[in-house]
Amino acid sequence: MFYMGQYVEWTSQASGTTSQKTGKIVFVVAPGEKPPKVFKSLYRNRGVQDVRARDEESYVVFANDRHYWPRVSALALKEDDLVNDDSQLEDEEW
Repeated sequence: MFYMGQYVEWTSQASGTTSQKTGKIVFVVAPGEKPPKVFKSLYRNRGVQDVRARDEESYVVFANDRHYWPRVSALALKEDDLVNDDSQLEDEEW
């Protein structure tokens, strides 16, 4: 599970090219839902509208001046965020 504001990395493929991306989680998508249409770049060229909603919580990530909806299984917390990830702990967990 990831949280708003965390930086994540993933690898994507398109047109025979593989690229590594890094971005910030800007929206949490509930299970069974698609990202809202306010993220217009996701809906260009029949993008998200042709993809079914995901069964698990997923995330809209902002990277390279656009929004992405990567597969959750492809995401990894960016190394820098692993060093100090106490921000999500409750007071009782300290």
